[in-house]
Amino acid sequence: MKSLMRDNKSILNYLINKVYPYQRDVIISVRVKYCLGDTVISTGDYHIGVSVTDDIYEWVESGKNLLYCLDTSKIEYHNLRYYGLSHTEAYNSDVFSYELFDDAYNSIIKSLNRRHTISGSVGSNVDILHRLLESYAINVRYNSVQDFIDDVTTYHALKLFMRSKIRGDIVSSILRTLQHVEFISSIDEMMIDTCKLPLLRYDAISQYVYIPYYSYIYIVRLMSYKGSGKDYRNIVSVSDIVNNTIPTNVKHWFNKDMRLILNSKCVCNIDIEGNYW
Repeated sequence: MKSLMRDNKSILNYLINKVYPYQRDVIISVRVKYCLGDTVISTGDYHIGVSVTDDIYEWVESGKNLLYCLDTSKIEYHNLRYYGLSHTEAYNSDVFSYELFDDAYNSIIKSLNRRHTISGSVGSNVDILHRLLESYAINVRYNSVQDFIDDVTTYHALKLFMRSKIRGDIVSSILRTLQHVEFISSIDEMMIDTCKLPLLRYDAISQYVYIPYYSYIYIVRLMSYKGSGKDYRNIVSVSDIVNNTIPTNVKHWFNKDMRLILNSKCVCNIDIEGNYW
């Protein structure tokens, strides 16, 4: 064990118990593109909860700093806890639920209903809709996408057909892309020894602790020397932590039990076209 680590072993354990802000498990972001042929109709950003064990975390010495790191090389991505949406936890589920699919379906139809033409498409948005309907053997024509939305029976029928065909494809594609996870460059640039991601910083000389207050770790600048509250981290002295004199406007962040979100480059392409085209 390096001398700086050895000399501060007791305080390091104390800091984890007192001010480490994140939940143990991690969340991997995955983007899913819903396509009709070569045309991307809409995209969905999903959060995939992954269970990890305590031994995946470790302190790493870097100059005068001791950094509490997540060893990303030890993440076992098959240990999925849930599928969820990036903008809400309301639909988190251990399967790709009907509610998650409904969100995807609604996003696809809303994209078609926008006034602009889908980029890369041949024909108008209503032409794309007709192609989609025909691929599921629904031979109905509409003057506009909104007319289709107002036709509740057909709108619901298409949803059921698409859910039956592509819900399994979404899960398979997500699982497949999680076999080769790469993180966005701003996360890669934070890594120590190519795979250890700092989540908490202790400056052993000044005895200040740098504590994130944001779930998306890619935006946190732990190594920045800007003042407390800047760069999405607070700075607190060890003496304030021990004496319980942390300012109230800072202390409330420690009780958030924040989710740790790792933005990946994982992208899945899902063909939404039916079998009858």
